[in-house]
Amino acid sequence: MGRKFFAWFANLAMHIGLSDMALFRYAKHWSYGLYSAVGMYSGHMLAWICSGVMVAAIGREMDPGRMAYQALGVSGAFAVFFAGWTTANPTLYRAGLTTAFSCFPAVFLKLLDYVALYGLVLMPIGAIVFAEHFLFPRLGLPRYRAEAEGALVNWRAAAVWAGTLAACYFMPLHLFYRWLPGYGIALAGYVALGLSTRRRT
Repeated sequence: MGRKFFAWFANLAMHIGLSDMALFRYAKHWSYGLYSAVGMYSGHMLAWICSGVMVAAIGREMDPGRMAYQALGVSGAFAVFFAGWTTANPTLYRAGLTTAFSCFPAVFLKLLDYVALYGLVLMPIGAIVFAEHFLFPRLGLPRYRAEAEGALVNWRAAAVWAGTLAACYFMPLHLFYRWLPGYGIALAGYVALGLSTRRRT
């Protein structure tokens, strides 16, 4: 169960930040999302199991290049190269960005931290989208107010995003786990702003 939990949040930007929603908006039916769910659950779980085996095989050193080479030889390099395409479909620049990073060991050795930060930055937006679609109707709050008001920027969302990231920065938790309380902060903050503006109007 723990592996499934961690596998789901390993790609925080997509699963919690809802970055992949950019693709889902073109779906013709809601059930199309199930295809992604099946792939993400099984794919990430299998990927983390394989990663654990390969890391153990090289003496528990987190060296992605060495790990791929010792596990699969030259074909390991091709596997990493093509995996960059398959996992980066919602954000195609990531394959090129990772390729550029690979030229600088000081950068790619911190790749997990980079991915965690990338997901953390997008996480409040996922909470805001969830609140707008699922919580606001239940609370009788109007949705898409910025659009209805003709505003160029949703200042409520911007304030919640900035406030959540500021709160996450000062949390005494490992970077990988700050998203969970941060998601709650973003969700509560956006709903609170919605309730406060309803009272004023």
